[in-house]
Amino acid sequence: MRLLSSYIGEDLILIQPSFFKREYEFRSSNELLAKMYFPKFFSLTAVVEGFEEKYEIIRPSFWKSEIAIRKFGYDLTFASLKTNFLEQKGINRFTEWKKTES
Repeated sequence: MRLLSSYIGEDLILIQPSFFKREYEFRSSNELLAKMYFPKFFSLTAVVEGFEEKYEIIRPSFWKSEIAIRKFGYDLTFASLKTNFLEQKGINRFTEWKKTES
């Protein structure tokens, strides 16, 4: 699998193959790079598969305008985006991972 940075200069498209399914594909001109789908019909959690990894995009609270990303099957989020309701700006936070010596 190539790195995403190797696709600089190419046309990348996001398509929805079927109107009735909540599935999206991120493609280059001839290959599938990533796939995003919602496992349940009324789910707010999206699963992204691509680049040999699997991630979940979640909303930690229904009432807040925050989106978080975590590895599939884990509880710890490594990135989040908090948007303001009336403004176009958002604040993104990335968790810094440090390896501890045991």
